[in-house]
Amino acid sequence: GLSSVSAQFEIYYGKKGDNGDNHYNGALLFDSFSYVSITEEEYLASPEEDRALFNTITFDTSSSSETAVNPTGFSSSNSNNNSNELVSGIIAKEGFAYKDSDGKDKLGIYTTVTTEKDGETVTEDVIEADSILSASDIFNNGVPAGMEIGDYLLMINNRKATYQSYYMSSLSLSSESYYRFSAYVRTAKIEKGSYAKVYVSIADEPTTFEVNTEYDKDGNSIDNNWQKLTFYFKNDRDSSVNASLYFQLGENTDEGKLKGYLFIDNVNLTKITAEDYDEETKKNEIYEDGENGEKVLSAESVAYRLTNKVTVLEKIESDDNGGNSDNEEETPAEEETSKLNTTLLWTYITSIAIAVVLIAVIVVWLIKKYRRPKTTASAEKKTTYDRTNAKAGDEEPEKQTGSARDEFKD
Repeated sequence: GLSSVSAQFEIYYGKKGDNGDNHYNGALLFDSFSYVSITEEEYLASPEEDRALFNTITFDTSSSSETAVNPTGFSSSNSNNNSNELVSGIIAKEGFAYKDSDGKDKLGIYTTVTTEKDGETVTEDVIEADSILSASDIFNNGVPAGMEIGDYLLMINNRKATYQSYYMSSLSLSSESYYRFSAYVRTAKIEKGSYAKVYVSIADEPTTFEVNTEYDKDGNSIDNNWQKLTFYFKNDRDSSVNASLYFQLGENTDEGKLKGYLFIDNVNLTKITAEDYDEETKKNEIYEDGENGEKVLSAESVAYRLTNKVTVLEKIESDDNGGNSDNEEETPAEEETSKLNTTLLWTYITSIAIAVVLIAVIVVWLIKKYRRPKTTASAEKKTTYDRTNAKAGDEEPEKQTGSARDEFKD
């Protein structure tokens, strides 16, 4: 499943949330309540009409209360808990007290009014008359044919410029699987050009719908109807990923704080088949020829994308060292760096090769210039002999003055 859930078993005789306004006669008897954990095979083998699905949050399991109740399974983030600035939580169509004990409206949008009184300028916050919504305004109005809004829903009412969000975190998307997240939403009294946000965040990368059901992106007034917003996810990765679903009115910045309403119902988190995914997302990319022959999104795809977003989590290949391989998509900056490094590498190699050749040429030239040529031993002897003979030939022979006997006379 996407996350763990809590369940409660309740038995009613009458209508839940009527606060005793209606009376019923009779008796209700029950016995042998049991709680048993079963396998997926046993669940699928049971009659379909007996199965309870926990992938849709209708908020109708909430108890009736005169105040807004925190939703189970959601966390929240807000600027403050001052009911004069912010009212948020699950409200009941009939059980919620739309006025306090003093008869003041609990809901609405404040505006600052400046008046002159007794010669002094007085500034005070007053509720805009047309911003006070009743149960019928919230639950019955703007419901298209085929859409059903329950008797309980999640509401954010920023009475002054502030921010508030509800979110579900740690939603696990299994590897090689397909998912559909959807919710019914409606806004009221958000100024033109401002938007509530519904988004899914995976690894801090949000996929976002900007929501204003009273005005379109061009600022034109539209029918303020409930809308069904749907996210589709295809996880091609070898491991699961965690996702978080957010409903947000305003941001925690000076410029991002907003006044207005955001209503949420029928939050659905479902794992679907590949066939369902392909069928339900086939309108996401339908192209046609544009005026200049280029391919452009068809009007059908443009309309589809207003309320549907499709995200594919690409598979990440691993190299032999266990890290991400080069098959992982590079950013343009990374691609440019890779090309630059390759170019520099070849430049270095070429420079080194040229330097080696030049050094070799210089060494050979020096050797030839300064090294005395070698000769053989016989050549050396011949050279010496000739020199001696040459010297002997130049000198006059010794003059003989007597016989050999005279030479050894002494």
